[in-house]
Amino acid sequence: GGRLLQLNAAGRILFGLGERQTLSGLRVIDLIAEEERSRFLRTILPKVFKRGSWSGDITVRNLATGESIPTRHFLFRIDDPVDGRAESFGAIGHDLRDAQRSEAALRQTQRLESLGVLAGGIAHDYNNLLTAVMGHLDLARELTGPEHGATPHLDAATTLAERSGALTRQILDYAGKG
Repeated sequence: GGRLLQLNAAGRILFGLGERQTLSGLRVIDLIAEEERSRFLRTILPKVFKRGSWSGDITVRNLATGESIPTRHFLFRIDDPVDGRAESFGAIGHDLRDAQRSEAALRQTQRLESLGVLAGGIAHDYNNLLTAVMGHLDLARELTGPEHGATPHLDAATTLAERSGALTRQILDYAGKG
C-alpha cells in the first residue's frame, strides 16, 4: 500500500527524482517531510478517503537534497470504475517557496518604509528643535555683542547646529520628506 505510481516532470524536479529514475519501491510517505508524516497518515489521508478530497499546506521532502519544501496540495480520491470503491488517490501540488520569498521581501520593504516614516518624523521634530536652538544662539550673540568672551563658543555652537541641520536634511531626504 501507498506505492507511488506516477509523477509528472514538475513532481520529479520537486521531489529530486531524475527523469529516468524508477518509481519502483518508492512510497508516497517517502515524499512527505518527516515532521508531517504523522499528520499525513492520521489526518490528511483519512479525510481524502472519507470525504473524497483534501486541500491545504504540507511540507514535502526533496529526496536528492533532503530539503523540506513548503507546498500547497489538493488530494483527491480515485474510485474503482467498476465497483466504486476507493482504490487510490491523486495529488496536485504547488511549491510555495517562491511565494514565501516574495512575501518575505514584501515584509522587508514594508519594514524599511516604516523605518523611513519613523526616521522622517524624528528628523522633522529634531529640525524644529534645532531651529529653536539657532534662534537662541542668535539672540545670545546679539545680547553679548561681538567682543564678548562667549562669542567664539556661540559661533562654535552655531556651526555645530548648522552641521546637525545638514544631517537632519539628509535624513529627511532619505525618508522622502525633504
